[in-house]
Amino acid sequence: MKIGNRSVKHLIYRITDIDNYKSILRFFNVHKNPFTAIKNEFFGKGAYPKNLPVKTPTGVINLHVRSVIDFSTLNCMFCRKDYYAPEGFKTVVDIGSNVGFSSAFWLSRNTDSYVYAFEPNPFILASLENNLKQFGKRYEISQSAVSAFSGETSFYVENTGLYSSMDEIAGEKITVKVVDINEILERVIKERGRVDILKIDSEGQEIPTIQAIDPKFWEYINCINIGDAHGVEKYVPSIFKHSIVSSADRFIRKQK
Repeated sequence: MKIGNRSVKHLIYRITDIDNYKSILRFFNVHKNPFTAIKNEFFGKGAYPKNLPVKTPTGVINLHVRSVIDFSTLNCMFCRKDYYAPEGFKTVVDIGSNVGFSSAFWLSRNTDSYVYAFEPNPFILASLENNLKQFGKRYEISQSAVSAFSGETSFYVENTGLYSSMDEIAGEKITVKVVDINEILERVIKERGRVDILKIDSEGQEIPTIQAIDPKFWEYINCINIGDAHGVEKYVPSIFKHSIVSSADRFIRKQK
């Protein structure tokens, strides 16, 4: 049985998830029509695709939302705030940028931030570029996956783009470029001095990527946001405090 596009089981989960209640007030700070946005989010409804104005600390931005799944993802970033944004941050490495909502979230927190965005799926690249072009020269997009090695690999693409993965799933199989996480960190640290935010949401490559990080780079990383990756906390140094917001793992450097 479904209500709107949501199963009854999923609606019960949303009703009992305290993080959803905390985010409701933020809908009024983010959306121009918050009551409609809350209804569409809760019931999985709405007319898509569409361009959606989003209120941020640096002004209104416009994001292209292709589907109800995109809309829910946007709300996870801007209303539920699954990902952490430390005060005064400047440099973000966004691995698994998808259509750019996470990158846009960080770029809209202040006017000094710069994002290195990595997304291997060629079918959503235009959406990613479209959503970030409003931020001028404050970002760089790399059409590549990120893991523990450099080279090429098979990549499986499903129709939403949200769950595409290097692990075998249902969907179209393509070949994509892969960049070693250490190559990225070395370059970014050389160019920017440090990584204020490292975000990894790579549908199965989160733990191998974290495991591969050269220990010499940890002192240059301030916080890590990781998509749903059960047990990842075992591979992050104890200098970071671990917490979970919704399904995302958050690691913040402890104060000395």
